[in-house]
Amino acid sequence: MRSCGGCTACCAILAVNEIGKALHERCRHLREAGCGVYDARPASCRAFFCHWVRSGGAEPERPDLSGVMLEPAEVSARGTGIVPFAAYETRPGGLDGYWGQKILKRVARRALVGLIPYGGEEPREFIGPPGQVLAGIEWKRR
Repeated sequence: MRSCGGCTACCAILAVNEIGKALHERCRHLREAGCGVYDARPASCRAFFCHWVRSGGAEPERPDLSGVMLEPAEVSARGTGIVPFAAYETRPGGLDGYWGQKILKRVARRALVGLIPYGGEEPREFIGPPGQVLAGIEWKRR
């Protein structure tokens, strides 16, 4: 697994319950050089690794550079047997940009992806293999 490098997209996107950080709220511990409490960071921060860190994607696919941060969703889409991905837009237009589209097309060939626009909490749409997209739409309705 690689390091995050200079990327801090998750620090501005994900919720961190241990410190009362809401979704899409910049973490109060975020500094120019990274996390100001790195050695004592919350357990959920220690446990989180985005898809780019885990998969070893190209440098331009880094969430802060590409405009898209992928993470496995917390729940599986009912009836598909797969764990869908949440694709968070890390800046306006990221999901529609060159690198965002490249990432999404590659992942959507094999997995369900919920597209979450910048500042949004729920997927605006699902992409992926047709049967999985239908399962994702049904899952969202519940």
